[in-house]
Amino acid sequence: MKLRSFKIIFIGMIVLLLQSACTPWVILNQISSDQWMTIDSGSSIGQSFVADNAGLQAVQLFLAPKSGGDGNLTFHLRSEPTSKHDLAISRIPIQEINENRYYRFDFPHLTGSSAQYYYIFLEIDGTGSIQVGNGPAESYLNGAAYIDHQPIEAQLSFKLDYDRSVAMREIIRQIIPWMAGFLVLIILFAIPGWALLSLVWSEWSKQTWFLKLAISMGVSYALYILLVLYTSLFHLQLGIWYALLPAITGGIIITWRNKQKLPGTIEKRKIMLTIKQVVFRAGSLPDLVLVIILVILFLLRAWQMRGLDAPMWGDSVQHTAIVQLMIDHQGLFTNWQPYASYETFSMHFGFPLAAALYTWVTGTSSEQAVVFVGQFLSVLAAIALYPMAVRLANGNRWAGIFAVLAAGLLSPMPAFYINWGRYAQLAGQVIFPILLWMIWDVLKSTEATPGTAWHARFQWMKIILVGMALTGMVLCQFRMPYYLMAFLLAWILGWIITHWKLDPNAWLSGIISLVMIGIIGAALFIPWGLRLQNGNLLDVASMRAGQVQLIEIIRQDYLEWKNILFYVPLGMIIIACVGWVWALTKKAWLVVSIGLWIALMASIYSLMIINIPGAQFVDSFAVLIAIYIPVSFLVGYILGDFVNTITRWKYGKVIAVSAVIIIGLAGAWNQRNIARPNAYSMVTRPDLKAMAWIRAETPMSSRFLVEGFRAFWNTSVAGSDSGWWIPILAQRENTMPPQYALTDEMPIEKDYSQRLIDLVAQLEQTSLNSEIAIKLLCDYGITHVFIGQRQGMVGNYGDPLFTPAELETSQFYRLDYHQDRVYIFALNEADCGQ
Repeated sequence: MKLRSFKIIFIGMIVLLLQSACTPWVILNQISSDQWMTIDSGSSIGQSFVADNAGLQAVQLFLAPKSGGDGNLTFHLRSEPTSKHDLAISRIPIQEINENRYYRFDFPHLTGSSAQYYYIFLEIDGTGSIQVGNGPAESYLNGAAYIDHQPIEAQLSFKLDYDRSVAMREIIRQIIPWMAGFLVLIILFAIPGWALLSLVWSEWSKQTWFLKLAISMGVSYALYILLVLYTSLFHLQLGIWYALLPAITGGIIITWRNKQKLPGTIEKRKIMLTIKQVVFRAGSLPDLVLVIILVILFLLRAWQMRGLDAPMWGDSVQHTAIVQLMIDHQGLFTNWQPYASYETFSMHFGFPLAAALYTWVTGTSSEQAVVFVGQFLSVLAAIALYPMAVRLANGNRWAGIFAVLAAGLLSPMPAFYINWGRYAQLAGQVIFPILLWMIWDVLKSTEATPGTAWHARFQWMKIILVGMALTGMVLCQFRMPYYLMAFLLAWILGWIITHWKLDPNAWLSGIISLVMIGIIGAALFIPWGLRLQNGNLLDVASMRAGQVQLIEIIRQDYLEWKNILFYVPLGMIIIACVGWVWALTKKAWLVVSIGLWIALMASIYSLMIINIPGAQFVDSFAVLIAIYIPVSFLVGYILGDFVNTITRWKYGKVIAVSAVIIIGLAGAWNQRNIARPNAYSMVTRPDLKAMAWIRAETPMSSRFLVEGFRAFWNTSVAGSDSGWWIPILAQRENTMPPQYALTDEMPIEKDYSQRLIDLVAQLEQTSLNSEIAIKLLCDYGITHVFIGQRQGMVGNYGDPLFTPAELETSQFYRLDYHQDRVYIFALNEADCGQ
């Protein structure tokens, strides 16, 4: 009877699935319709767009009757606004358009429509007229409305229909390259560290497989960074071999160390590893749950980047520029040309290196590598919490699972980093939790048998390796040492004092171990520290405002804490607080110290008052986007303890596993649309088409004026649409260098940076359609003016620097390119006296 019931349920689910596959998949692309345009015989109204999925089979447009007639409304689908070839045609009689609603134009589905650019237009054959609903120009990213095949500042109201089965098959096919790319990165980031740790880390073989994987990835990352740094000292630029040599060497070491175990292990697996044993063997359940969570997490991160043509917001510009320069130079570099006129490079390079490694191995473009590796590190940032969370919970693996679950699927951070391109801090936060685990292991190893001399307690290979990891973390993001020092201080106050008490040998060996780690890390950093002398970063770090102004700056900064629920969900905060109180009742002082750590991190910014160098870099925003780390530790601690208890019940394991998976799936569903290109994307498909035109139609000597605004108390400038990307995507010079270069590096011409800031300041007060502005542009050698699809409004809370309306009717400019909302004007050479 039970079997029959199961069969009925199973068959019913299959029927429902098949029925859902037959229904169309409708995407609401642009549904604002607060305005109307009229189309009649002899005119056309169109719209360009990018299809989200394969199987495009219909377009719905919001229409209303205007005047009756016997004509037909004809729908055309083409590949470009300039194309004369119809991919599809559909017709509706004018008489059938009798109310205000969406009307559907059907055509045979297009199998290869995913991520493709298209152009549709309507025209009337015969008599009659209708109204077409439209909305604001900024309501849709990847196209524009057209009248008589000319773009206008509006977007039609439209929906796209897809054949669900074709779309789903294409999404499933996309999973293969996504997972293949992630697998490449897992191999690169796991093998070198695993091999080294197996050689030098005592008790490595006793660790669980996932803890080994997590620690190995953090150590591998640091090894790659140090390898690139120290080979550059000898002018060795290894390119792809930076990726291959550590992985191959590590693979050889791992194989050699396990050569005697391998045949027997394979034979045992043939006999023993049945599904039943894997699932129900004592102690294996947490591992199985963890694997499921990681699969969900990797698929989610892949889905979040789907459809992005380039990484988002301003930080991504500098990351991509550095990646491309590393590819061009096969390693580290000093000169930013041809992408910017700067001759030093002293900023952290950990994240760009990771993206460059991926590009060397796979051939992916630098901009796509930044997106993909950024998403991979977003997963690693969650995985990296596992070892420390397990250790905080005295070996309870459920605590590690819940920490990964909280950071990866429940907290908006670090997933939201995809919108900001905040990848340098993300890279540092991959190594940071691993470093904490390693430091703790070193300190625990100094706790030898009572009576052992303090100098006999050191494990020097561990200390050296921890020092290497420290340097790697710092070279990912320079603010990370402040987080570490805050943690160590909280650790000493909250745990070490109560743990070591008055044991002089423990204190002496522990402090010396920490000092030696710091010395080794500092020594390994020296080559990059010398580079810092050539740039401006040290000057920026020591900048100081007046005392009154400084207090007001600090006060304003701490107001950001009012928005804490944007960074951490209220539910996680409540659970973390319960976990902290629970640790307090159990006298788990190391867990209790995490609360103190949060307070100390939050206080770092205020240290500007006593002139602590670099404290201004650890502002409230930087702390809030990293606060998921301590909160996830506390969440893991309390929930891990709870699940460890209920798994002793009769059906406790089933309840625990089901709950974790359901919570993980719910978190994934909640995060599926966390990428917000409408707010943060600078580069759209129309921009990429314009970049291709620039490469093909403008001289290499061209220089583009681009949109931007003054930033950081008017000490710098930032781009505000795709014009910022022109040097990378179109290989032409612009007036907006990457932020790292502008603020932290030395320009080739002494006053170059200040001149660019002054240019923006002057144009904020002067119309481009003026003789004063023309003289400015001529003095700066500008040949073209570029306005991107976002028209200077990304990250800009004021007015754009200039608008198309200023230039279209001007005698000083010639419109050379206009498609969708992208404009390219050429400055008339005669006006510069050429």
